[in-house]
Parts: sequence; structure tokens; C-alpha cells
Amino acid sequence: MTPLYLHGFASSPASTKARAFAAHFPGLLVPDLNDGGFERLTLSRVLAQVDALARGAGDLVLFGSSLGGYSAALWQARQRRARGLVLLAPAFDLGARWQARQRLPLGPEGLGRVFHFGLGRDVPFDEVGFLADAVLHEPYPRVDVPVLVLHGLRDDVVPIELAREFCARTPSARLVEYDAGHELGEVVPALVSEAARFVETLR
Repeated sequence: MTPLYLHGFASSPASTKARAFAAHFPGLLVPDLNDGGFERLTLSRVLAQVDALARGAGDLVLFGSSLGGYSAALWQARQRRARGLVLLAPAFDLGARWQARQRLPLGPEGLGRVFHFGLGRDVPFDEVGFLADAVLHEPYPRVDVPVLVLHGLRDDVVPIELAREFCARTPSARLVEYDAGHELGEVVPALVSEAARFVETLR
């Protein structure tokens, strides 16, 4: 099986979780979702990147963190190519939640400004275009392959209730809850171990 990891919003392939999973899963592909410019990032662009990577690949196992987790579920709901999904604090219902949140402060170029963890600094971001695209995607993708959802009870970015709602709608999904925040940094070894056991069941 080909493992593919999608990092989170304003993150990079060098994130702590991406590196931890890459160390455990040989051949893990971790595309840079900032390719094409973070400023114009959209869910549709992420899905197109996964399409391109999946061409010619064998059976896939998709891993995704936050935005990457939501993107993995969206891609599987449409393409039905993966054997299973491992979703870390997946950002379900993104469009509605982003609409309801406070707008980003605008920079001199008229774009929002967001702190990019991969770059370690504030960068411009087309929030209007991102939101216009996000609301086009279903809040809880319908998938029928095995899904492992790993989520923190203290997540103040993506509330754990969203993971619970997805799992209630998805008979093939199992949720593991941790005493952790959104980044799940406190429990990375436990995440990798749980994911490894799950992937073994897919073989």
C-alpha cells in the first residue's frame, strides 16, 4: 500500500506529526500543500494535488491532519481509491465554521494575514477565495472504507464534537480521544502506534 500524508493549514511537510509518521511508515508521501503559493490555497487545489499523486499509485492509505484530514475524507468520498483513512483532528464543516469566525486582519495588499507555522512568520492569505471554495464542499464527507479518527478533547480549533458527529454518520469510522489540544503534540507517539495498528488491519 502507498501511504500519503496531508499536512494541516499553514503547515508544511516538516511538521512534527508529518516527520513522526514518515519515520514509522516507509515510503510515506508528504506533498507540500503550499505548492502553487499558500496565498491562494483552496480545498479544491489540495484535492487536485492528491489526484495527481494518486495517478499510477497502487492501493492508498491516506493520513491527514486538520485541513489535511478533512481533505483526505473529501477526496475519498469522491474518488473511492483509498483502502483506509487516518484522520488527525480533521477540520470537518470547514466552510460554515470559517464563515462564522472573526475575519483575518488585512495587510497592505488587501489580503488577510495569517501566521504560517511552516514558515514561522505572518504571510498574506486570500481568505475570501478560500472561503468561497470551502463552502462548496460537503461538511461531513460520506466514506465507506475503514477510518481511524484521532482527536484531542481540549481542541479549541476544531471541536471534538465534529469528529463525534462524523463518526456517528460513518459506520466504518472509529474515534480515539486524547487529553490533548489541536496539535496533538503531547501524544504523537500514541498517535503513531494507534495508526500503525490500524494500518495492519488493512493489509
